[in-house]
Amino acid sequence: MSKMTEARMGEIALAMLMAKWTTDGGVKVGPEWPRTRGQISKDTGISREELDDFSKEVLVLMIMKAYNVKHVSLTMNDKHPSEQ
Repeated sequence: MSKMTEARMGEIALAMLMAKWTTDGGVKVGPEWPRTRGQISKDTGISREELDDFSKEVLVLMIMKAYNVKHVSLTMNDKHPSEQ
């Protein structure tokens, strides 16, 4: 057995995560997300900012897969469009 690179391990981990979230519905995002993110950060040592960035990237991948599109663009804003 050959030693796997960290990059390849990351690719496999992401593929496994996507498969699991596709079948189980993923992580609930809503009012509980900051607490969930905080707990994950505490348990793993990964910063909240990195968890947010990762979550956004996975969200884009999930949307691309669900709608069978090659590009998705997200705009993040604190205000709802009706409030601007």
